[in-house]
Amino acid sequence: MNDVALVIPTYRIEHASRVVSAYAHNFARYGHEVPIIVFDDSGHQRSQQSAGQLRYISNPGGVFYAGPEEKAAFLDRMAGTLGADVPARALGETFKPSYGGNRNFTVAYTLGGMCISVDDDMRPHALLHNTPEGLHYPEVAKGVFVHVNSPTYRKEEQDIAGAFLQFLGKPVSAFTGSGVPVAAAVRDDMTDLYTNTTVGSICEGRSNALSLVDGHVNPNARIKIAQTFRTGSYDVDAHDYAEEFLRPGGPEMLAVNDMSIKYVQKAHRPFVSQNNWRIDCGVSGYDNTGGLPPFLPTKLRCEDYAYRLWSRQHADVATVHVDAIQSHYRDPYSRESIPKDFHNEAHANFLKGVLRETLEHADGLTLRFGKNGEVSNEEARSLVAAARHFYDAAVRRAAEGETNRGAYLAFASQFRDAYAGFDADAFHTAMNARIRHELDVINGTMAAWPSILDAAATIPKPMRRMS
Repeated sequence: MNDVALVIPTYRIEHASRVVSAYAHNFARYGHEVPIIVFDDSGHQRSQQSAGQLRYISNPGGVFYAGPEEKAAFLDRMAGTLGADVPARALGETFKPSYGGNRNFTVAYTLGGMCISVDDDMRPHALLHNTPEGLHYPEVAKGVFVHVNSPTYRKEEQDIAGAFLQFLGKPVSAFTGSGVPVAAAVRDDMTDLYTNTTVGSICEGRSNALSLVDGHVNPNARIKIAQTFRTGSYDVDAHDYAEEFLRPGGPEMLAVNDMSIKYVQKAHRPFVSQNNWRIDCGVSGYDNTGGLPPFLPTKLRCEDYAYRLWSRQHADVATVHVDAIQSHYRDPYSRESIPKDFHNEAHANFLKGVLRETLEHADGLTLRFGKNGEVSNEEARSLVAAARHFYDAAVRRAAEGETNRGAYLAFASQFRDAYAGFDADAFHTAMNARIRHELDVINGTMAAWPSILDAAATIPKPMRRMS
């Protein structure tokens, strides 16, 4: 395999051909021969129905597919190599169908090289504002939300592979005096630092800026994690989508499309940072030549949080935002409802806090966390109250005689079901059980991971060449 590959982890194989085609075109346009590997978690039936579409895509580096059959063959060989060294349960949990489990296949398959990872709803172009703005240190990016039909922005395709290869695997010292700023950390004035949840509400005209935080950076640190800037849906939370649903026309918009507003970039510049809480695995690249930690094997949307903690703990690891932008288009099909996403996001944000506060150890490939992740009764009641707010608002909209009365009532019902009928005690018990389970699985994966990587370095990586 080449030194760098594009990996696309997906559970919606029927949508994969569009993103593969877009990136294949981008690579050809800029003269790169980068293999594209689709890691499919959609299941056998959907795999058989849709994977064949990949055969019709031309890519200079080839298109490859690792679906249910290939993954099963890989895990069987892995289990035989590991023997009793790793319990079957830990191996299964590490690679289970989930956001993190599927990404762990990408780490195992690309071990010894570099990879660029994009989600199945990403595209290799930027949404740029027609009126750019200047940046004043410590600013490194500015953007604004505009209406989706606004004439104030345009699409512009950029060299994605070239932007990553400029930085990945190189020492920080390589960019000293190059004009690329180097800083200890970065902050986004629109999001909470540690959870990346939106501060306040997003709306048309809201702007934000990323700014650097000065501090010492090890010049010998190696850039192991890179990412592009992101436009489109940006980093929109389930809370933001719930608010959008309740706006006039919201149900129709979200049923067939994304939000009524898009995030567009006004200015950006690449930068290196020692610590980066804005790591986004949907638009990231990784130096996997010597191995990487596992993604958190969870169905919660926080699988990359291990990388934020890991890079923070190692002075010899640096991160970078490269000089390119990609765009995210939330696909409303084949995904959980907004109330379910809201529920999962509440669990994910709580789990992030637990992981940050109980981190006991970090080394070159793993982290170890404590088991004290209890949700207090007060915290549980606060989460239920936040969900009940949207339930009540949707019921009111339905009572007002809106044309979307059925959609509002379904929305309210989904919130009620996700939150145990708003029984705070029942929700509290269930959430505690889930957080304990997640911590147990995460620690099991971390303990098994070094042995898993050792085995992955020696066994074949089954995949089909599609084109």
